[in-house]
Amino acid sequence: MVIAILFAMVFLATMVYGPLGALLVELFPVRTPYSGVSVALQLGNGWIGGFAPFVATAVVIATGNIFAGPWYTVVFAGLTAIVGALLLPETRGRDITV
Repeated sequence: MVIAILFAMVFLATMVYGPLGALLVELFPVRTPYSGVSVALQLGNGWIGGFAPFVATAVVIATGNIFAGPWYTVVFAGLTAIVGALLLPETRGRDITV
């Protein structure tokens, strides 16, 4: 059962990375897409993902429940999805040539 859940999580997570590159490049001005994408990815991966083990361990220690730790990443993923759905601009029809 654990293997099936892990497989499903990895399968769903890898589906994100296909369109993510195109989405991120379209969100930034034409002259600075790589800088914008780099800053966005490094802040997200470094600050949120980097502190995940520490926060998850602290939550497990505080609650005594080993299943409470992963909720940190689940909450941030949910918040990111909500903010992304509400605040990302529509880029259809926008000129992306230099």
